[in-house]
Amino acid sequence: MSADFQVHILEGIDESVLEVFFAETMGSKYCPMTESLNTPEGMTDDEWIDSAEFNIKFTAALRAPSPPKAESAAANAKVLDTPGIWIGEASIFGNPDECIPPVIDVISALVDENLPIIDDVFISEVAKAFDIENTTTYNIAEKEPVLEFFRLHKGKQVFSLFL
Repeated sequence: MSADFQVHILEGIDESVLEVFFAETMGSKYCPMTESLNTPEGMTDDEWIDSAEFNIKFTAALRAPSPPKAESAAANAKVLDTPGIWIGEASIFGNPDECIPPVIDVISALVDENLPIIDDVFISEVAKAFDIENTTTYNIAEKEPVLEFFRLHKGKQVFSLFL
């Protein structure tokens, strides 16, 4: 099973909309579970997962209230209505070297949750990412339309979606 990786422009919405949109996305800074479940320093992941403290925090995080459905639906619609471009497809299952095209790996690291601004360096790094051979069986976008999209939106903040 694959997911589409897209980069969107933070336009017509603010970060509060992203907070609602990503509220239940484990690993997102907007998800209450993420920080509380990070492995404490000095412990291995296995030790942490096997600990009583992890189980208490995990249970509490699961019981944390979700955004109201109407608010969540509104945020989803707003986020999906922002200008965006498809970068490619990937899978979270299996060996990352076989399931995540290098261009997606690089661009997802560039477009972190700090909402970077598109500038010449960003565009240059995206161009370099497209020059890395795609050794997976997953499809990726053509380089030039993606670069043109970023040039068109230079100076704006971006965020990414796996859909």
